Amino acid sequence: MPLLAEDYNLAVLLDLRMEEYATAWAHLTNDTIMQNQADRRCWAARLKEEAQTAEADHRLAAEGEAEHCQLALEEHKKNKSKYTPVRDADVPSNPVIFPLDSKKHPAQPSLQTLTPSS
Repeated sequence: MPLLAEDYNLAVLLDLRMEEYATAWAHLTNDTIMQNQADRRCWAARLKEEAQTAEADHRLAAEGEAEHCQLALEEHKKNKSKYTPVRDADVPSNPVIFPLDSKKHPAQPSLQTLTPSS
């Protein structure tokens, strides 16, 4: 590191509010104030533009969602059987045995009735 010519800790700070620095102080503050105002205007314009862009994006998303819902509703109307709800039930692991209703089905013919009578 190069050696310093003077110790900056012992340097005297300039008082820019003295009369001999008044014009420099005025130019510096005016320039700073003008730059700050210009930056604020630019920032406000940027925020306004971003708000308009966000609003347009939100409106387009809402329109797209409405169109998507309309298309889905038409699809449901066309293919009702495809979109019928399915009951959420477990698959039985045991075989299901239904009792035979004797009123609906006639009794099984016995072997005697099947043999030809002579």
